[in-house]
Amino acid sequence: MLEEVCHADRLILGSPIYYAEPTGMVRCFLERLAFPAMCYNDYRSLLKGRVDVDIILAMNVDRAFYDAHYAERIKEYFAPLRFLNGEVRIHPVCDTLQVKDYSRFEIGCFSEEHKKAVHEAQFPKDLDMAYEIGNRY
Repeated sequence: MLEEVCHADRLILGSPIYYAEPTGMVRCFLERLAFPAMCYNDYRSLLKGRVDVDIILAMNVDRAFYDAHYAERIKEYFAPLRFLNGEVRIHPVCDTLQVKDYSRFEIGCFSEEHKKAVHEAQFPKDLDMAYEIGNRY
């Protein structure tokens, strides 16, 4: 699969955010993808082509919190993708609805009403955004 990515025009990744970072599986994928594309002599890319990357990240925090506390950290997290020689675009999907019935879980710090209202208003826009990303090529 890694070789296929290196010959693609675009890579689309998606991950939930847990503890302010994408999942461990995403990290493993990044390491396996980026290390072979990097020259250890001068830290340039060995990849002959260009692979643009879109990253869709779903998280509990709202956009203001993401911008203030996560954005730079997430950008650094995905920095190894620069070895694919393309543009790397991060698309945060914020303030997401995690479950249908919040009363069944110990997550009282979130307002079920608020999460459902955001979901109803924002989720169709997020779906359109994801569709447009996939439709670019």
